[in-house]
Amino acid sequence: FLKRLTNVSLDVQELPSVQIAQALRAGNAELGVISDAVDTSGLQVRPFRDDPLVLIMPRDHALAGRLQLSFADALEHAFVGLAATSALALHLHEQARQSGRELQVRVRAEGFDGVIRMVAHGAGLGIVPLASVQRWQATLPLTCVALHEPWAARRLQLCARDFSTLPGYAQALVATLAPG
Repeated sequence: FLKRLTNVSLDVQELPSVQIAQALRAGNAELGVISDAVDTSGLQVRPFRDDPLVLIMPRDHALAGRLQLSFADALEHAFVGLAATSALALHLHEQARQSGRELQVRVRAEGFDGVIRMVAHGAGLGIVPLASVQRWQATLPLTCVALHEPWAARRLQLCARDFSTLPGYAQALVATLAPG
């Protein structure tokens, strides 16, 4: 998009989906990419892409040989988590509570890359988006297992107050990210 439209500049900020929705509602952002788990009342959304969550662990972890794991199976072990206020951290703690358990967070990282590196070096298990793991799998000793939980089958959406009132460059970005 930026290569094609050389006169356009973007300000991209990474925030939890809840904060992105709040920024859109407050008029502090024009366009966002959010998880489908977020309340989008008062906003318009368009499908963007699947973003499944996966369980990661060091290759030598006791669970590494299993082809399928439930979140409940993983809760017997310590985790590397995200910052306690991140949307995903809050979501995982809630999922653990709903299963009657607690998420044992041994250490926290600011972002997915930090979680992945700590997990690869044996600090615990982690739950991150599959796309984040794929960037690291060739260089770090990780095992990645799909979570067959409905809440782990996340989908990302493009979100705006009103797509039809976006400036031309933002509409062109939407068309590039989610054609059709």
